[in-house]
Amino acid sequence: MGVTCWDTSHDYIGGKSEKGIGKYFSKFSEDRKKIFLITKSGASQPGGLTQHLHKSLERMKTDYIDLFLIQAVSDVKKVMKTDYQG
Repeated sequence: MGVTCWDTSHDYIGGKSEKGIGKYFSKFSEDRKKIFLITKSGASQPGGLTQHLHKSLERMKTDYIDLFLIQAVSDVKKVMKTDYQG
């Protein structure tokens, strides 16, 4: 139908949104090249973000996401407290 930007989240409908996208890509795998795919994570620490990213990739049956966002940061100080060194 011409929509080429798809926006979802790790948390939408308990992951069912991403699973639905995965079902579509399983059936129409060539369409993945035409879609700008966005997903988000509510995690704020690197470990949680990495975990959500891998789960999202698995659910959506793709090996890349075009834009990955942190969703709903409510405490910047908490986000900045990390032992992540790069």
